[in-house]
Amino acid sequence: MESINLDSPRYVKRALLWGLFGVLILVVATLHQVIRDQQMMRSRIAVAPTVAERLASRLASSTIEGKAFIVYDIRDQQVLSGNNIEQQLPLASLTKVMTAIVAKENLPDFTVITVPDEIPKVDKRVIQPGQQWTLKELLTYTLVTSSNEGARSVASVVGALGQESSGSAVHPKEWFIKKMNNTAERLGLSQTYFINESGLDLSEPGFISGAYGSAKDLATLFAFTLQTHPDLFEATVKDRVLVHSQQKSYTADNTNKALGELPELIGSKTGLTDLSGGNLAVALDIGINHPIIIAVLGSSEEGRFTDVVTLAQATIEAMGSYR
Repeated sequence: MESINLDSPRYVKRALLWGLFGVLILVVATLHQVIRDQQMMRSRIAVAPTVAERLASRLASSTIEGKAFIVYDIRDQQVLSGNNIEQQLPLASLTKVMTAIVAKENLPDFTVITVPDEIPKVDKRVIQPGQQWTLKELLTYTLVTSSNEGARSVASVVGALGQESSGSAVHPKEWFIKKMNNTAERLGLSQTYFINESGLDLSEPGFISGAYGSAKDLATLFAFTLQTHPDLFEATVKDRVLVHSQQKSYTADNTNKALGELPELIGSKTGLTDLSGGNLAVALDIGINHPIIIAVLGSSEEGRFTDVVTLAQATIEAMGSYR
C-alpha cells in the first residue's frame, strides 16, 4: 500500500484547492445573506409610512378652523401637510415681517428712528410723535406687540432716507412699499403683494386688505427670515420683553397667546383684522437644527391659536422617530 506523504506537492496543491473552494463557498453564502438583508430592509422602507402620511393620520380626526394652512419642513424642503396652500388671502399683521426685513436690508440696527408727526397721538399707545428709537428696538416692539404705529414709523423714516439716497421723486411710504413688493418678487412669493406696511384693512378704495398672500408664500418668507435675519424673531418667542426708546423703557406683551403650548418655538407672528380673521405663523425647531414652519390663515381670533397648536403637536408626534 502506497504511503501518503503530506509534504508531497500533489497533496499540498489538492489541499490548497479544497481550501480555496471552501473560502469561495463562504463568500458566496455571505453575499447571499447580505443581499437578502438589503432586500428585507428595502421592503420595510417601502411599506413604512412617510412623515406626511403619519401626519395626515394624526390630523384625520382634528378640525382646523383656518381657510388655509401649511406645515413646511425647511431642512427637507417639503410640504408635510396643507390645505389651500396657494390661496390668496388677507395677511393682516403678518405683513410686518416683510416690513422688518426691508427696514433691516436698508438701514443698520443702530439707526435712530424719530416717530413722525403723522402718527396719531393717543395716550394709551406707546408710540408717540417725536419719540426716538433705534431701529432694532422699534422693530422688536413692533413685531412683539404687532404695533401699527411702529410699522408706520419705520416705513416713513426708512422710506424717506431711502428716497433721498436714491434720488427718487416718489413719496417715502410709496418707496418703502415698492421695496416690500420687490422683495416679495425676488423671493418668488407669487401670491403676495403689499398695499401698506402694517396689513391694516383699508376702507378706500373699497374695503380691501393692506396685504395679501398665501400660506405657501408665508412659509417661504419665514424660512428666508430664519436664514438671513434670525434676530428679528428672537423676541417673538417671549411672553413679555423690555424695550427702550431713547426717552423711556416699556414692557411689550406678546400678541401670541399660544406661546406656552408651542415647544422649541424659534419665531412667531400674529395677524387679526376684520377681513383676514385670525392669522398666525410660527417656526419650531423639532430636532437638532430641524426647523418647520406652520402658518394658518383665515381662522378666528382664538381659533388661530388652537389651529397652530393642533398642527404643531401632530407634527411633533409624526416626526418623533425621524428626528
